[in-house]
Amino acid sequence: TAEGPPTYGDILKTIYCLELTTGDERVRICSDGSEVWRDSFIRYNNLFTGEIHDLSFIPGPEEKVCVLPNEEAILSPQTGIPDRLIRTLVPRLLWERDGRRIYDAGENISGLVRLKVSGGPGERVVLRFVEELAANGSLDFESTGAHYICTSGRKQIQQDECICGEDPAVFEPKFCWHTFRYFDIEGPGTEPEVLVIHSDAPVTGRFRSDSEGLNFLYETFIRTQLNNMHGSIPSDCPHRERLGYTGDGQVAAMAAMLTLDTKDFYRKWMQDILDTQDIESGHVQHTAPFGGGGGGPVGWGGAIAVVPYRYFKRCGDTSLLELSWVGIEKWIRYIQSRMDDGLIVREEEKGWCLGDWVTLEPIKIPEPFVNTCLFIRYLDMLTEVAPLIGKEQSVAYFRKIQELCRKAVREHYFDDTTGHFCGGVQGADAYGLHAGMGDERTEKLLVERYDALGHFDTGFIGTDVLLEELFRLGAHETAYKLLSSEEMGSFLYMKRHGATTLWERWDGKESHCHPMFGGCVRHLFEGFLGIRQAYGTGGYRDVTLEPQLPEAVSFMEGSFPTDRGMVNVSLRREDGNISCDVRLP
Repeated sequence: TAEGPPTYGDILKTIYCLELTTGDERVRICSDGSEVWRDSFIRYNNLFTGEIHDLSFIPGPEEKVCVLPNEEAILSPQTGIPDRLIRTLVPRLLWERDGRRIYDAGENISGLVRLKVSGGPGERVVLRFVEELAANGSLDFESTGAHYICTSGRKQIQQDECICGEDPAVFEPKFCWHTFRYFDIEGPGTEPEVLVIHSDAPVTGRFRSDSEGLNFLYETFIRTQLNNMHGSIPSDCPHRERLGYTGDGQVAAMAAMLTLDTKDFYRKWMQDILDTQDIESGHVQHTAPFGGGGGGPVGWGGAIAVVPYRYFKRCGDTSLLELSWVGIEKWIRYIQSRMDDGLIVREEEKGWCLGDWVTLEPIKIPEPFVNTCLFIRYLDMLTEVAPLIGKEQSVAYFRKIQELCRKAVREHYFDDTTGHFCGGVQGADAYGLHAGMGDERTEKLLVERYDALGHFDTGFIGTDVLLEELFRLGAHETAYKLLSSEEMGSFLYMKRHGATTLWERWDGKESHCHPMFGGCVRHLFEGFLGIRQAYGTGGYRDVTLEPQLPEAVSFMEGSFPTDRGMVNVSLRREDGNISCDVRLP
């Protein structure tokens, strides 16, 4: 299962080719049957649950490998950004009870605990990891997946174990990571160090202001996103599921690209998306590089169009669009096959067909409405970039599909009497405007609703869509009200309840390390600082500045690199005037 030990057959196999380059010399070392193997002191490993080392284990003699028939595939070079040890933290001992010592790392991280073990032979050291403490101060395993049951029947609890040998040693797991803020140690383990491990994507963007809410959103998103970057896969959460969900990944992509050095990272993940696309139907999986998980046809599958589009806008590089175009066209035909009279009403048989997800209250916004509005908007994106890669002939085709879809959405979901889409519920008016529909009444109703509500009621897709439309309408005060709120349905609500990474749900249930709601970090740069690009351009070669500084904020600054130099915008309010300092390549 996705939340348990995955099985890829009933026998361990390996095939490899290592290419080493030193100066002008190139050496290739490939699997050829000359290898040997033997059991090691690592007695158990599971990516989701942890590792067991037996330091008293005496390995047997080496044995020759069994040579299996060649795989019917071609090895591809491993690309992307490698995982590395990024930094170390010294945890704080909170208390000791029932023979366990409970520690606080100070923030929610992905990584490991390294410690010294010095017990007698056979003594056990057990470490367990969680994001939160229960009310009584003990470890709370629920948010990290304890209610999920592995295929072995055990609860999914992150746990490492070391069986001591004759001599003192250092215990450090080799083939897994955990995500945690708190952990406990039982047994003779001392001097713990917290190792922060994730893909080596340096922070390259910068944002700061005198707004607590905006600063918290920016800093917490970066921490959450990095925790979810392993093996050049942007995961939904780095503990319970660890899957490259295409919904979460596409919504957070631009925010990650603006704040981190992720060019190679997203090139690799885009290839994963293409590799897992159904070659017959064109269906794009809900997770990549694996198939599985739940999602929807556009808010998830649309990653095949959105990621290369965002990549072009961020980097000015059309190569991912060119690489993906055949797959994009297959996906468009797949979506058309899931329509009834212009509305997207189904996905795979017996599968999920989500629209938005994790709204504050139970979902009321209709799935066909969400998927169809998103599809219309994504076709706008493709219409913008098609001429740049010699696909002008596709533009008329895209517009014809849009016309059919808009007609269906207006007929089924737009109220001519009020100007609302779906009664305005859970960001519905923002979706309609996002798809190029609605009128002045819709715009007015959208701003009035969220100005009065004062917090988000949207899911992770709708939150990003809502903010984009508010900034487009010049309603930056309303956007700021939402982003600086402390009510449930806000980011500061998370902070007030101890969050150091972003939650999966506004109410704090389930995981406390999901980056998807942080996709709206892009609006700090594009909305408040107003750093935008001309239609049909990428890489910030043609920049338009439309800063919108809220009344409650007196200082805001942001910057990020391009291939030609830094883009930097600083806004400052003094004596009733706003000064804007702009630095461009």
